[in-house]
Amino acid sequence: MSLAEIAAIAQISPHYFASLFKQSMGIAPHQYITKCRVERAKYLLADLKN
Repeated sequence: MSLAEIAAIAQISPHYFASLFKQSMGIAPHQYITKCRVERAKYLLADLKN
């Protein structure tokens, strides 16, 4: 999902959503998604080793 799609669901502007997200989570939405993807990749790679 894009930032615009998520913001539309919340019925706020993408800029305002990003601002609120960063205020709440401490990191920007794209940083959060990147972090989640890296953690998932680590998990999948570790699972391949077993």
